[in-house]
Amino acid sequence: MDPLSPFELTLAYSLTLWERIRASAWLVTQRWLTAVFAGIWVVAGASLVGLYLFKGVPLTPTVWLAALACILFMPLMLVITALLLHFNKRAREPFTYRFDDYGVHVSAVSYEYTHKWAAISHAKRLGGFLMLFFAPGCAHCLPLRVAGKPEIYKHLLELAKQHNVKIESGT
Repeated sequence: MDPLSPFELTLAYSLTLWERIRASAWLVTQRWLTAVFAGIWVVAGASLVGLYLFKGVPLTPTVWLAALACILFMPLMLVITALLLHFNKRAREPFTYRFDDYGVHVSAVSYEYTHKWAAISHAKRLGGFLMLFFAPGCAHCLPLRVAGKPEIYKHLLELAKQHNVKIESGT
């Protein structure tokens, strides 16, 4: 099967740990409620230090630790989640993505599923990934090392456009 045929494209890969962390972090920024939640933790940590400084109370190691825990809460959760997924045998399976006129087909050793093109709301190049969003904050994250080759990237975006997927610009 030709991977660049007019109607079908197949990509096979496994995400690295660093790609999992980066994809999770970028997905947090794509849903305003999650981004606000993450920001609240940073503001809470900074406010704790600010309050002590404003009142003129000496900052103890406990206060610094509490502030640091607040500021690093979301990044730590992203890393811990990525680690748990990365070392889970099923989540580490090689994925095979097949794109055709019907939709996005994902298969691995232990499962397979399909998202019809109608389920993909938009596509966006973001943080080293081509992300195909099927729900707010949820996307198929295709690393550009796999999908970023000019002929593959162009073909995939054309296929998505043919099926009314909104293509957004990103970073």
